[in-house]
Amino acid sequence: MGLYSFLFLIVPAICWYLFVITWTLEHFKITTFGHPKEWLGLPAWFKFSFSKFVTFFQPNEVIWAGRKPQKNEKVIFVVNHQLSGLDIPIAIASIYLQTGIWPRGLQDRIHYKIPVFKHLTWILGAFVGDRQTCQQAMDLSYPLLVYPGGADEIWRSSKIPRYTLQWKEKKGFARMALQNGYTLFPVSLIGMDDMLSIVFELPGKLLMKIMGDKRSNRQEFYLPFFLPNFKFQKQYIRFGNPVVTEELKENVDEDNITKVRDQVRDEMLQGLDELKKIQAQDEKRYLSLKSFFE
Repeated sequence: MGLYSFLFLIVPAICWYLFVITWTLEHFKITTFGHPKEWLGLPAWFKFSFSKFVTFFQPNEVIWAGRKPQKNEKVIFVVNHQLSGLDIPIAIASIYLQTGIWPRGLQDRIHYKIPVFKHLTWILGAFVGDRQTCQQAMDLSYPLLVYPGGADEIWRSSKIPRYTLQWKEKKGFARMALQNGYTLFPVSLIGMDDMLSIVFELPGKLLMKIMGDKRSNRQEFYLPFFLPNFKFQKQYIRFGNPVVTEELKENVDEDNITKVRDQVRDEMLQGLDELKKIQAQDEKRYLSLKSFFE
């Protein structure tokens, strides 16, 4: 398992450091890749093979607390982030294999400063998560994937416990869901953070100011440098009870927006607590090379 842990965790870690360096040195001008309708989509064989590949090398246990999405239902999958965003492939793969839906992810515009990476994410369906572009995607009824914790959860300080939601007062996703009659599916995910250890971290506020990012006023923002702890283990995913907004579509006010956001957050927190208990009691939590062929 030492070799496998190296390939699965060291390589992404190296890529993460290159990401940070490139992000800092890249030209400051941010560009987007046009209207969401310009996306060409992905063939079914790619979605299936990608998802099977990811879940084979990253085994997971999936739990459904409620129903699955209905045919032609407009949906948003709301997921918690983990350190460095290495959880994204397993989230997308699990959603696709469980529902047959390939969600389009909303991502920070800062990603479009990264050469090659910005093309890759666009090909896979991601787009900049501003309100205008999100509305364009919703007008086309695309299924969506959002991470309200965003960079605050990806760049988690070692002082903050694993799997802590860092949404602050964000509720833009709830507002957009209400305005467009989307159903919100809370998805709780744990496992990746348990395989990584933060070695040291640097305050990120100065970097954000240099980059000209308006979010530089965040109080808790760090740039973590991490290594794998060689405790390769399963991922645990819980699809919570959906929050339906269709009936509130004609009454979009701050009270209902906050109510919907809180319902999703509470369902995710409950899911995280349940998954931690399942993880702690799972005798097959830790994986070996032999486990892949059992």
